[in-house]
Amino acid sequence: MCFSRPCVLASALAVCAGVSLSAGQASAQVWNEVPDAPRLPPGQLTFGFGPLLEIRGELTGGLRGFQTDFEDVYCILITDPAAFSASTIGGANFDTQLWLFDSAGFGIVFNDNAVTPNGEVNQSRIINDQLQWFTEPGFYTLAISGYNTDAATGVNSPIWLDTPRNTQRAPDGPGAAGQLSAWNPGPDLNDEFGVYTIFLTGCEFCIPSAGAGWVIAAGLLASTASRRRRHG
Repeated sequence: MCFSRPCVLASALAVCAGVSLSAGQASAQVWNEVPDAPRLPPGQLTFGFGPLLEIRGELTGGLRGFQTDFEDVYCILITDPAAFSASTIGGANFDTQLWLFDSAGFGIVFNDNAVTPNGEVNQSRIINDQLQWFTEPGFYTLAISGYNTDAATGVNSPIWLDTPRNTQRAPDGPGAAGQLSAWNPGPDLNDEFGVYTIFLTGCEFCIPSAGAGWVIAAGLLASTASRRRRHG
């Protein structure tokens, strides 16, 4: 099995080449997870036109050690960094975690429990209204997992520490400098899962169409990732 960035990207593009833009995939400004989203970058490439307002999917869980689904990863195009937000508040009934990476899989910001006017909740929210996390528009990798499935560079190398849970944070774990290449389960192996909607602002679909547009966009995505690897 190949886990290198070029191999993962090539695999994703091969899948995309055979996928049509159907009602089951993109509808208006909504992306529906079809089939199961990958667990590593570049993630599921979203097709559509105009603003991407929602990503709808499901983490189905499963028995650890066998086929499991505790995390989903998506490619999105952020067009307005100052307006960008991602939230599962009102979109999930389980304890979620949201993770944002650049197109090469390097961590940018993470949130476990969002703080609302009514107090802390188990759902998650990322906002960039002060450009505090990133300033450039472009392709980004958005991931969702259930608590306590954590983004990592390898076994016992989480990109973020577990706490504090109720704030947005830049990478601060032992794997902070690395790319997303693994997910570490919680010690009790009872991580959360369920149906979710991620509400989005400031972004569009990763791929502008199911025709020639996706080839152009995919090339830009690969080029962006290559530049970040060379200069990161």
